[in-house]
Amino acid sequence: MKNFSEFCQNRNNLEAEAWRWIVRLDSEDSLTKREKDQLIEWLGRSPAHVETIKTFNEFWTSPVLDELIQPKPAKTKVFKPMWAVAASLMLVLFAASWLVNYSPEQELVQTTYAAAIGQQQKLQLADGSQIVLDANSQIEVDYTVSARDIWLIKGKAYFIVAKDKNRPFNVYAASGRVQAVGTEFSVNLAKKQQLQVQVTEGKVALALANNPSNQQSYRDSLQHVTYMTAGEYTELDRTTSFSQGFSQAIENLIALSKTQLQVNHAWINGELIFTGQTLAEVVNQLHDYTPLSIEIAEPELRSLKIGGRFRVDRIEELFKNLELNFDLVVHKTAIDQISIRSKPTDN
Repeated sequence: MKNFSEFCQNRNNLEAEAWRWIVRLDSEDSLTKREKDQLIEWLGRSPAHVETIKTFNEFWTSPVLDELIQPKPAKTKVFKPMWAVAASLMLVLFAASWLVNYSPEQELVQTTYAAAIGQQQKLQLADGSQIVLDANSQIEVDYTVSARDIWLIKGKAYFIVAKDKNRPFNVYAASGRVQAVGTEFSVNLAKKQQLQVQVTEGKVALALANNPSNQQSYRDSLQHVTYMTAGEYTELDRTTSFSQGFSQAIENLIALSKTQLQVNHAWINGELIFTGQTLAEVVNQLHDYTPLSIEIAEPELRSLKIGGRFRVDRIEELFKNLELNFDLVVHKTAIDQISIRSKPTDN
């Protein structure tokens, strides 16, 4: 893979382009012929363009886009010459032979998974490991004979790791590596500035890279920081130096209560639980679950404490709750913008 930061930037640019097309398709005016031709050209640049906008379209369901990305039915052939029949038979025999000699170590995988804004994905990997990918998150899976590597590019993910002592399970994110053999844990690139790690079951080893300019130097410069066991949590600032990040990971290591563990991992079950977070913190979390741009119109409201339990696929219920229980007005100012302000007092 190319330089890691370059890869992330390319993905971010692609998603931004896809989102601009979705907003245009959702407007009241139909595409002009020129715009339609431009969209067709954009879709034809690579399969990644199609897959990215298709993921967004699952939420917005544009009929025009559905028609453009709908695969055309293949033509059926009635006559099959004898050489084709023989080739088919050879293919079946080869496949059968491969299956007989198959072993898990031969399962080499390198692919990228992305969950769009407002959506989550549950992934089953070839070795039996499972990943819950939160909304607006992205990972790259790189399985080799000797290792199972996951690169968390953005967002957060929860990992249920199948045991394999011969192939450690590594999650790389923000100059850090979380290594496990068989356990459950989550890694979160919070607020684009923090790396957060939380262990639910088993034990993981946390390491930090001193010079992560690319994947190879990332691995070569890793230094062990600490072990973490079930119920433990730590976080570190991604913008600090290596020595400062090392110290933060140790100093911030705490054991969470069972209740706090459940609150932090509520998103895995499609829920958000707030227990006194500020309105600013709530809005920051909502950016992963809705494409709407949310503005807090009055600065003093940013510190307002919010509580409640909400479904991530029903964000409108959270808005209603803000109006009913916190004396706020949630007003749509544009097709993709919402403003939150205080409810006017009666004179």
